[in-house]
Amino acid sequence: MILCVDYKELVAVELSEVVVQVLASILGKPWCSIKIRVVEVLWSAGNMWSRWAGHCVSNYTDAYKQPRGVKVYLGEYNLLTEQEPLPMQKRIVTKIYVHPYYRFSPQADRYDVAVLKLDRPIQYAPHIVPICLPQKNEFVSEGTEAMVSGWGARDPNSDKRPKYLQAVDVKVIETKRCEDWHRDNKIQLTMYEDMMCAGHKEGKKDACQGDSGGPLMTKREDGRWSLIGVVSSGYSCAKSKQPGIYHRVAKSSDWISYVTRFLRD
Repeated sequence: MILCVDYKELVAVELSEVVVQVLASILGKPWCSIKIRVVEVLWSAGNMWSRWAGHCVSNYTDAYKQPRGVKVYLGEYNLLTEQEPLPMQKRIVTKIYVHPYYRFSPQADRYDVAVLKLDRPIQYAPHIVPICLPQKNEFVSEGTEAMVSGWGARDPNSDKRPKYLQAVDVKVIETKRCEDWHRDNKIQLTMYEDMMCAGHKEGKKDACQGDSGGPLMTKREDGRWSLIGVVSSGYSCAKSKQPGIYHRVAKSSDWISYVTRFLRD
């Protein structure tokens, strides 16, 4: 039984300053290389689940609440080819569970998370493994070093997207400080308990358009990686005093576990 992986890094990831994010190793973070772009595998009995941002999938169902043409690609690295360094797996999404408290907001959506049920089990491999979930209400202190990944824009003013999976290092920002920084920039941001901020005071490193649903992850003391956030929104990208806004997974981890373990419809 695999709850989450004590995964030894096979390739060192050198971090650099950017939204010009660093090229992530497909072997270094094997729960990142998934797209629907879905971003990481969740462990459950039968390993048939994945997680994503609620606002990314809430409109992808028909009148009967069934998914419409949603697929998950596991082991994805280069978006422009199926000839990946390691074998890719494709799965069809058979059910989308959006968090019951999900609500659209002009600033940042509330409880912006969803769980996707797949048509068949995932075959774990060195580049496709589960990531840990935090405990319910688990505290993450300000300054905690984390990493966010995805195929989003490297320049907020450009429509171009990278073909390779990217990653960048950020730090967790305390909620009140995040609000104050935004207000210093004339942005009236209100953070709720299900939201969190991560980035840098000076900007330069951030998630961006197209990264929504991506994982915000940190390495625990026991060496395992934990999914602490989900890319939700932000005001531009990598601007000073405007860190990214994420769904706080510790506020929904109990719901995610319930869905993956007990809901079988």
